[in-house]
Amino acid sequence: SSSPMFNLQVRLYESGKIDFVYGSAGGTPNSPSASIGINMLPGGSGWFYSVTPGTPATASTTTENNAVAVWPGEGTVYEFNPVVAVPNDLAALSVTGNTTPTAGQSSNYIVTVRNRGSNPQSTYQVKLLLGTQEVGSVNGTTIQPGEILTYTIPWTPTTAGPGVLYGKVILAGDQNPNNDQTPPLNVAVQPAGVQAVTIGAGDQLARVPMDFYWKNSLFECLYYPDELGFTSGTITSLAFYNQFADSPANGATKIWLGSTNLADLSAGWIPSTQLTLVFDGNVTYPAGTNTITIPLQTPYMHTPGNLVMMVQRPMDTQYYSSSDYFLAQTVGSNRARKVQSDSEAFDPANPPASATVSGQFPKTTIFYSGQAIVNDLGCLSISGNTTPSVGAATPYTITVKNNGTAVQSNYTVKLMKEGGVLLGSVPGTTIESLQTLDFTISWTPTETGSTYIYGEVELTGDEIATNNQTPHLDIIVQAAGVVSVTVGTGNSTGRMPMDFYYYNSLFETIYLASELNIGGLLTDIQFYNNFSSNLTNKPTNIWVGETTQTDLSAGWIPSTQLTSVFSGNVNYPSGQNNILIHLTTPYAYGGGNLVVMVERPMDTTWYSSSDVFKTQTGTVANRTRNAYS
Repeated sequence: SSSPMFNLQVRLYESGKIDFVYGSAGGTPNSPSASIGINMLPGGSGWFYSVTPGTPATASTTTENNAVAVWPGEGTVYEFNPVVAVPNDLAALSVTGNTTPTAGQSSNYIVTVRNRGSNPQSTYQVKLLLGTQEVGSVNGTTIQPGEILTYTIPWTPTTAGPGVLYGKVILAGDQNPNNDQTPPLNVAVQPAGVQAVTIGAGDQLARVPMDFYWKNSLFECLYYPDELGFTSGTITSLAFYNQFADSPANGATKIWLGSTNLADLSAGWIPSTQLTLVFDGNVTYPAGTNTITIPLQTPYMHTPGNLVMMVQRPMDTQYYSSSDYFLAQTVGSNRARKVQSDSEAFDPANPPASATVSGQFPKTTIFYSGQAIVNDLGCLSISGNTTPSVGAATPYTITVKNNGTAVQSNYTVKLMKEGGVLLGSVPGTTIESLQTLDFTISWTPTETGSTYIYGEVELTGDEIATNNQTPHLDIIVQAAGVVSVTVGTGNSTGRMPMDFYYYNSLFETIYLASELNIGGLLTDIQFYNNFSSNLTNKPTNIWVGETTQTDLSAGWIPSTQLTSVFSGNVNYPSGQNNILIHLTTPYAYGGGNLVVMVERPMDTTWYSSSDVFKTQTGTVANRTRNAYS
């Protein structure tokens, strides 16, 4: 920036008037941000003037603009004139209290009154209004000129839903009725029986769960049972606490909730497909300090375990202030994940592998109805071979948890296939409250091709049907006689065997004979990706061969000493996928150490650094070589 210089003058008058006079300006300031106005004791809403430049300029006594980024212009004058006191003038300054009261329960609201007149007052009333309806009142006590008093008025809501409260002071002969009513206090009345728990101290400021400094963001965190204070119940509303520099025009918000046994999110996101969409709409996030209460469109029945919350700011056309914060705190580590971008629209069903992982999460109030669950079995997961063969019996493990308080012994665990086809079932065994059991069911495929399978639990009188099925397990059935061997645990990630963050890459590794423990015709190879990009028809070259070497410390084994088994295009979808590549030239494997070379030919475009594959580091040093450019 070039030597910014601004000329202005502040003029003070004996009458109390104040002028801001703007002169010439030059240069370009770096990231300008300012406020224009005056503040008066005791401060707070109603006791300042905040000016927003424009044609015409506007002023507010309730909303501060701390993000003025333009010079008002030479010759501009902002004039502040004091209000001359009259004998009789009581002002209702503010109303505060519970913004999420419960129907049928009494809550106290505090109305603040100031005597702005020159006479003391002792005969007046202070009222609490719901809209225009009076819901409570108290008689005022003697108040001297300039004195400020507070009055507590109880209110018991009768109907759940949103509402607006006002405080109002009634004085016969008041000479300034314009200040008799407070600014509004928005409330969301909770249904009868709803309780609230607030999690977090809110001693930090952070852009979670929504980051308005970026055009879109995705956030996920866990809340633990000792924080929740309840084992199970129906969650009806959530509240966050903002401290914004501005009020974003677009408050589009999506929220998912779920229940999980995961202790943290270090291994990755829990995708939205495993959660329940509870809110999809527009939320008002006002400037200043506010409680943001969001009644859920779909109440969520939380079952025993940790509560998962995912919040998305869908892709917007603009970003807002970097000072649009929420109250937050850091407790532990790895309980939260966050990503943000101006260019990449994140898919909650396939969140990117790369994310900021931390213990920071927003101060949150959870409103719930404490409802004990007696009969509920949940089907948590299914695992097993994703490449079974026709004619070969393949076992699959289905995990069931008893979320209810009652012991269960009369239920059925099923293995299901795409289209609701029953593949097999076993009777359940006795399962105690909160106990988890595994059940193994075998399936012998009869035809090749891609499909998905899932587990299901059936219990007469089950109170929650939404957790009776596991997520889908995608599988590709191989021809009869084909055997699959998986090498590695996939407990880490890396940009190999294909590095799409660069224009081209070359990868080579050795799989030991002892790891494969097979021989025969190699027909397919499968990798496991977790991409933020959705890449289609990407040229891929693969060579394989056998060697007596156990590592590549001496250098590459060139492709001229290997066999080309695939040269073509492969789809690498976004999210977590099994990338099965059918070898165009099957390789007759003799049972030795297997060499695999994979090339990403020179491209004209590079992609995200978050386009990663599942990897691991084994006990064999120097088994892999990787180059990229």
